[in-house]
Amino acid sequence: MLLKRSSLVLLTIVVLALFLRVYGINWDQNQHLHPDERFLTMTTEKLEVDESFTKYLDPRTSTMNPYNKDVSFYVYGLLPITIVKLAAIYTNNHSYGGIALIGRFISALFDIGTVLFIYKLLLLLKKRIKMPWFVVFLGPLFYAIFVLGIQLSHFFTVDVFLNFFTLAALYFSLRFFNDQNKFDVILTAIFLGVALASKISAVYILPLLLFLVVVPRKRMGFLSREYILKKSVVLLLIGIFSYGTLRIADPHLFASHNLFNPSISSQFINNIKELSHFASSSAGYFPPSIQWYGRMPFLFAITNLAIFGVGIPLTLFAILGIALLLKRGKLEIRVIIFWSLLFFLFQSARFSPSMRYFIILYPLLAIFAAYGFYVFLQRFKSQRIKMTIAITMILLFLSWPIGFISIYRKLHSRVQASYWINQNIPAGSIIATEHWDDGLPLRLPDIDNNSYNLVSLPVFGEDTEQKWQEINTALEKSNYIIFSSNRGYGSIMRVPTMYPKMAQWYEDLFAGKLSFQRIKEFSSFPTWCMPFSAYCISFDDQWSEEAFTVYDHPKVTIFKK
Repeated sequence: MLLKRSSLVLLTIVVLALFLRVYGINWDQNQHLHPDERFLTMTTEKLEVDESFTKYLDPRTSTMNPYNKDVSFYVYGLLPITIVKLAAIYTNNHSYGGIALIGRFISALFDIGTVLFIYKLLLLLKKRIKMPWFVVFLGPLFYAIFVLGIQLSHFFTVDVFLNFFTLAALYFSLRFFNDQNKFDVILTAIFLGVALASKISAVYILPLLLFLVVVPRKRMGFLSREYILKKSVVLLLIGIFSYGTLRIADPHLFASHNLFNPSISSQFINNIKELSHFASSSAGYFPPSIQWYGRMPFLFAITNLAIFGVGIPLTLFAILGIALLLKRGKLEIRVIIFWSLLFFLFQSARFSPSMRYFIILYPLLAIFAAYGFYVFLQRFKSQRIKMTIAITMILLFLSWPIGFISIYRKLHSRVQASYWINQNIPAGSIIATEHWDDGLPLRLPDIDNNSYNLVSLPVFGEDTEQKWQEINTALEKSNYIIFSSNRGYGSIMRVPTMYPKMAQWYEDLFAGKLSFQRIKEFSSFPTWCMPFSAYCISFDDQWSEEAFTVYDHPKVTIFKK
């Protein structure tokens, strides 16, 4: 009876998680408005399945290697796009639009896998921590409603794949720590290999995995000859199976087809160096880097994680859980917490602490929050009061994801704006748009956007005379200015020392001091509506990290001369 009830509870959580992840999956109405997803979709479309497995393993000739298909810059792993490519071919959906939708759906499925591994991980931890059976369901439930996981599952990017594979590797390494079954070491190595084949940053979890497979649970015989021999075998297994898996899952990473030559592709190394430069303070005026100047280390990351990625109540319970588990937990749990804190500090101190870089912490945060919530409930002795508070709090936790997915209920704000432009801006009008952002109107099936002339404003360039000559020339002949997101002004107005004239221009424009006046805005904020009522409350989240809003719910602003 208990088994049936447990299965039903888990199934309910999985159904909820799946609904939140596939609801509004075509959120951009086939307009491909996520630049990273757009790049992966185009790359996937270019690739061709090799006629033999041998050719696939040869990075010099494989048609599944992006470098051989006119993609000179590629810093992701090959495995996610290989999975999506094969799924697109199998389902006969190999069009540009079909690949993107299949990629999003597969992202959602992998995140459901993460939900299930959190459940499995809590079952393991339950053997080592005193807690009732219902806590093993709180972890997967909390992760299911984390907004960052919901949002990333709506994108065909590599982050969800990375999250699933690293958590699976952690699960099997922890199982080995408990039972010392060498088959778990092999599974740990395989999942580490496929995690690296999704994104090279999976290497950050390696120290934690090595600790769990090398340090014994019992200290008897520690550093004896027998111990050293056994652990040498374990490390050998980790090396062989993770390397072998990586060679199969991501051949493009290597310089040659020779399995005994582990040299990394020089092109990939150069790509990573270039990416590292762009993601550092030495990037100068590189447009995507402007948003990171002047950010407070640690504070910016924890603010975005707590308010947008997880939600404030669950973040507080996660902090409580961490504090309690550090005091009560066994060695392996303390080490997992220690690694989590180190990883958070490392990422949040970097120049570009984007929310998605922390995604591999979210399953662990769900586990910590589950334990913190359980201990909180123990303060109430009455079972009825406990149940009432638990249900009330869970409904509170659900309010943020419910409000967030409201952005997927309506047309994308850029699509709405495109229809309005077509109906309200005269044909032949000249529209000024910002470079490094999508210009409007979009190319919708029933809109002829060729009737408009678009000119680009080089807003991210250094404030030189040449730049302002270009901007003034463009503005002089423009009838309208359209910002398709806050990407430009949201970054530039924060750093007036870098952009004294550009920041002032934005300020004057929004204050109505220039020859252009704001006439229309389109937004899609998270919204809560009263049942059976037209009364709704919206939350303006445009002050979050740029990537949280500019893809699936940007604010569009239209000015008329």
